[in-house]
Amino acid sequence: RLSTIDFIVPGIVALSVMNAGVFGAVNIVSLRERRVLRRLQATPVSRLTIVSADIALRIVLALTQAVILVVAARLVFDVRLNESVGALVGLAGIVVLGGLAFLAVGFFVGSFARTEQGYFPLAQVVTFPMMFISGVFFPIENLPDWLQPVINILPLTHLAEAVRQLMIGGTATFPLWASVLGMVAYLVVFMTLAVRLFRWE
Repeated sequence: RLSTIDFIVPGIVALSVMNAGVFGAVNIVSLRERRVLRRLQATPVSRLTIVSADIALRIVLALTQAVILVVAARLVFDVRLNESVGALVGLAGIVVLGGLAFLAVGFFVGSFARTEQGYFPLAQVVTFPMMFISGVFFPIENLPDWLQPVINILPLTHLAEAVRQLMIGGTATFPLWASVLGMVAYLVVFMTLAVRLFRWE
């Protein structure tokens, strides 16, 4: 008995996490382009510290966006939220995991972009299709059968599914553990690739 807004709001939360992660990674590309990373090599600050601080900032921003969206959904649109402590803690954990996974994707994209301006088209190529085929605005079951194998492996599909299960419940396309494992896999694979491919200068 969920309304349209009940379905859409969790998708928008997932979409905001994706954008915060992928487009937040552009900051490292900008620092590289302006040769800030190279100059920092002469200081006691390590690259790991710089990246860790940037990641922490992006995760805090993703959590803040999620909180604002959830509160607005409850107060303005009267979305039927699962307000149990376990669900809210789980939702925060999923937002953090999703943010990390999409930051990893963003860092991977940044390994191919030489400039900040060049980063955005590449990031949009990655994120734009997922906005429409990952179950953000409508159920993925309504999409063509031939597209289902692609949909089922997209990170935004798993993030939207996990957020929706924790926020409003309802029938799940994937078990929660499967969505979590999917995002962990994206985090590990793309962070490994980013570490190997990313150019610091």
